[in-house]
Amino acid sequence: MQQTPKLLRLIKNISKKEKSSVDLYQDINVGRIFVAKKVDLKDKIDFDAKSGQKNTKISASDFEFIKTKRHQNVLTAIIDHEISINDNKLTLTFPYYAKGSLSNILNSNLRGIVNSEFDATKKSIIAYGIAQAMLFLHNNQIIHCLLNPSHVLLNSQYHPVVSGYWYSACNNMENCINDEKDMSSFLAPELISNSNTNPYDYFSRFNSNSTNNSAPPNNSPQPLQIDQANDVFSFGMILLSLLLDQINFSKSPYLTLSKIIPLSTPTVLRNIISKCLETDKGCRLTFDEIIYLMDDSPTLFEGTDETQYAQFKEYSCRKVNWPEIPPPQPIGDVIEPKDQFEMYKKASEKSNPFAQLLCAIHRNNGIGCSVNKKASQKAYKSAADFGLTEGQFNYGLMLGKNPKNAQVRAESLRYIINSANAGNTDAQIHLAKMIMKNQVPGSNPGAVTHYLSLAAANGNAEAAKQLADLFKSGKKFHRDLEKATQYMKCAADLGEAESQLDYATVLLNKAPKNNQYKKGNNNDHIDIQFGDNPVGQIDPQITLATSYLRSAVNNGSSKACKLLSSLFVEGQASPRSPDEAYTVFKIAATEQGDERARDALANLIFDQRILPSDETELCNAIKNAADAGNIGAILEYAHLLKTGRGKVPRDLSLSAKYFQIAAEKPYFSPEGQYQHGKCLIQNRLTFKSGMESIYKAVQAGHVKAEYTYCKNIISDENEFTVNTSDLEGYLKHAIAAGYEKAKGVLGILYIYNNHSNAIERTGFEYLKSSAFSTKSPYLLRNYADKIEQENPEEAFTCYKMLTECTTKVMHLSYAYFKIGLAYKNGQGVPIDKQKAVEYFAKDLEICETIQETPDMLVEMYKEDGKLGNLSDKETYEVMKKAADLECPDAMEIVSQMFRNGLGVPKNEAEANRYMARAYELKEEDNEYDDEDDDGITYDPPPMMRGHYTSGIPGMGMGMNMSSSNMGHAEEFEFKLPNGMEDFIVD
Repeated sequence: MQQTPKLLRLIKNISKKEKSSVDLYQDINVGRIFVAKKVDLKDKIDFDAKSGQKNTKISASDFEFIKTKRHQNVLTAIIDHEISINDNKLTLTFPYYAKGSLSNILNSNLRGIVNSEFDATKKSIIAYGIAQAMLFLHNNQIIHCLLNPSHVLLNSQYHPVVSGYWYSACNNMENCINDEKDMSSFLAPELISNSNTNPYDYFSRFNSNSTNNSAPPNNSPQPLQIDQANDVFSFGMILLSLLLDQINFSKSPYLTLSKIIPLSTPTVLRNIISKCLETDKGCRLTFDEIIYLMDDSPTLFEGTDETQYAQFKEYSCRKVNWPEIPPPQPIGDVIEPKDQFEMYKKASEKSNPFAQLLCAIHRNNGIGCSVNKKASQKAYKSAADFGLTEGQFNYGLMLGKNPKNAQVRAESLRYIINSANAGNTDAQIHLAKMIMKNQVPGSNPGAVTHYLSLAAANGNAEAAKQLADLFKSGKKFHRDLEKATQYMKCAADLGEAESQLDYATVLLNKAPKNNQYKKGNNNDHIDIQFGDNPVGQIDPQITLATSYLRSAVNNGSSKACKLLSSLFVEGQASPRSPDEAYTVFKIAATEQGDERARDALANLIFDQRILPSDETELCNAIKNAADAGNIGAILEYAHLLKTGRGKVPRDLSLSAKYFQIAAEKPYFSPEGQYQHGKCLIQNRLTFKSGMESIYKAVQAGHVKAEYTYCKNIISDENEFTVNTSDLEGYLKHAIAAGYEKAKGVLGILYIYNNHSNAIERTGFEYLKSSAFSTKSPYLLRNYADKIEQENPEEAFTCYKMLTECTTKVMHLSYAYFKIGLAYKNGQGVPIDKQKAVEYFAKDLEICETIQETPDMLVEMYKEDGKLGNLSDKETYEVMKKAADLECPDAMEIVSQMFRNGLGVPKNEAEANRYMARAYELKEEDNEYDDEDDDGITYDPPPMMRGHYTSGIPGMGMGMNMSSSNMGHAEEFEFKLPNGMEDFIVD
């Protein structure tokens, strides 16, 4: 006997992703409805091949565990359907659960759609069932990794069924994680930190307010740490979702998760959640331990029915004798829409009213056939005459669109009334609208409330809202605020956002005056707390209003966000989690212009209690928090402006203003005083004020201020009367705090006191070790210049290091000149005129060029008639740069090159121009020498435009030291010539 082929009807697509899809089918032979999951395996095969696995072929047998690993709380494939793989595409079939997933239930709750069945008992049952399912999977060496509410299905009794545990067999885990971006907050930290979807990196760029020089985060990919602890974290997140009726935690830093558990949470539930959410996976519970804790308590969520909970525990632990797995059969062939329509058509010809209704729908929408309104209307009439309400309503609508006469209009109305009276909510609402427009002869206003009330009772939010509006406005009816409020609540409970906002406003207006929300209240910013209501007695009306506002927010009401944010800021309610705070404050600030919401969000992001979406949002939050008066944010934003990090353009002037704000009243921040002082000492006119500001930070024990203050005292040209033991004490304090540069400055201080060889030797040791360990340009220059005569090799090493560790022009220019000079004269390295020319030429490229560099190049040219191995053209280019720096000798050489055509075409006019300018400069120098020749012998300072030729700054330059003992509090003065200021900035 030939077997009848299986024919499948596609009911709908449930979900579709890039590599997978889920569809709902019906086997029309037997009427069975089931779900088909289709997955593309190509990425898995390619991944296995790249990983070096010998066998990269995937067969149906690799997925048999989905049938054989059976537990009452684990989703298994339909046992009599075969698992098929065709063209690298896997097809699995599963039972259909009409209630959908836990995420569907939670999302409905968030929108305020009341589900009386989903109570504390159901939540406890769901939690226990998931724990038992995960224990079963772990005992069978199966790690889920993607456990989240969308992978927990619910049967008709709200018993959980865990799905999705087979994904790792279908694809590599990194791809699986990327596919679950919407549920990434349920992933364990060790998984998400190694994936490409990590939102937790933004803070690592700005995690030091005082120095702002932390190393960038290490974003190199690491192998995923997959083990059972990953699933435990995900389970803890599901418990937190059930507790807070929330599904999104993407803005919640991991460390805040345990802190948002309400204080009123039962102890056993609180302990399980907090121990599951440990960031250190070694500290998390196992599912054995979780089950033990749950079994040890008669309830889990507050309000659980102990009897029902105990019965489910017994059911979930029961060992089931599962039936034998029969030989698998092909799933069947999907009927094309055209063939499906033909089936309905044949059945409708046999007067099947349900087939006639389906034919009408297909004809009306052109599904599997051409659009035929006339045939559709006829089929709707057949279904309507049988008593199908959908047919009655649609036939009535089609008749009423173009009524030929009053008789047709009456017939249309009769079918719509019949449908409405039979309980069709669409017909009831439509009929009520017709009555209000006086399109129903003989009707009265009471019929409007009658039909809208029926629709509202059937769960139609639109009908309830219309009733509320009618009774509130008094149009058509006597105004009745009590009934308006009643229907407003009804619509709100059915998830209608505007009604939720209106009802919340009514509740807030009923609250006692001392607790009542006051629009425009300018209270000072308070610290936002998560999880529980704020300290103190909050009126129940406000608590209930908060609940409705939350629902309105989740339904997209920006006005509700503004009202709820005001309650949060004023301390009359608390956000359940960072994610709720982010949503409420963000929308209230951006769409409603609420400045208090903006400031609250900025402070929460700055305090790292809410994760930003990206760097731009982080930087904007820091600025907003700074403008709102957060001292930490003021300093942070000033640093960002100073360095140009993140998404903040560099602005030194604005940075200085923010540092000044931090330095002054009411903050008096040592960091602000230090940074403000640094800004001032860049300008010689405000140098003294800058040092005074830095000294205030020194008095507060600011380590970098101590270093900078002492360094500038030693290096400054002005007269400072200084207590040497104070300087020594400041530097030693900074050294003890771990600031290594201070050791080098202390070395310089000891070297100044050259009356004692022992102290001077100690100073050299300090200066050398600090210079080489910190690579500070300031210390390297000091050390190199001091040892240049005695140890030119080490000095040369310092100058080379200087070129590698700084980008500051004055240091680079100085180092290039010194290295060029060393190669020219053979100081510490063999003579190499080519390299000397190269480094002198590098110095010419810098705007703040050492004065002697052009002279050195001229000298080398005059000695050898060329510059190293440079061609005539290259020599011309170098000498022209030297000439452009107003070096008369270089101008004379360029003039000769133009005249003789060396490296440049002959040009007598240019030759004369350069020669004339060289003559003018030499004449100016002669006039200057005559004016200064007043009989006074003047020894020019060794510091020349950003560098000095020998010695430690201050030695032999007007420094008067009266003592040789650094242990006493003697005083000395420092006087440096003009030009020394360039040396002050490190």
